[in-house]
Amino acid sequence: MSRASSGPTIENCGDFRAFTKPVLRAVSGFRERHRFMRGIFSYIGFRQCIIEYDRDVRYAGNTKYPFRKMLGFAINAMLSFSASPIKTITWLSFVLWGSSLICLGKSLVDHFVYKVTVPGWTSLVILLVFLTGTNLFCPGIIGSYIIRIFEQGQSRPLYWLCDAKNINFKEIDKNSREIEEVKLYYNSLNNT
Repeated sequence: MSRASSGPTIENCGDFRAFTKPVLRAVSGFRERHRFMRGIFSYIGFRQCIIEYDRDVRYAGNTKYPFRKMLGFAINAMLSFSASPIKTITWLSFVLWGSSLICLGKSLVDHFVYKVTVPGWTSLVILLVFLTGTNLFCPGIIGSYIIRIFEQGQSRPLYWLCDAKNINFKEIDKNSREIEEVKLYYNSLNNT
């Protein structure tokens, strides 16, 4: 997951954590519907401390979280914080295009230098590989646009404050509650 996501993730990290009020404010600014909290906490960039412990065996029998739900959780995590599936498809199309060019070069050498060709086979394979690459490239480009729309739709905060000095927050709150984004933020704080 760390290689596929846009930010660092902590392996084998549980969902239980303690955090300060500025971290709560930053996390509550994420208004996306499918929240991957482990990713959000590492994405916001506050200092973190990992406390390691030994887990005992489960005393309450088998887990009630089946493989299907764990797979859905992993897919949600990857789709929330990674564009790697679309990028993989796009790179695969380039690989197919490159291999079609290599096949074309090999068939030209076989035909003109070695005078060995199978009629129709070379052109069929080259066209098949080239058009398969084209068929993968087109959804890859469309997917790149959809990724940008998706990222904008998540409405993630552009920035957040870790600490502030010499600022009268009461005066700012009084004046800024009329701004639509601030109203949404305070509504999201009250609903959590």
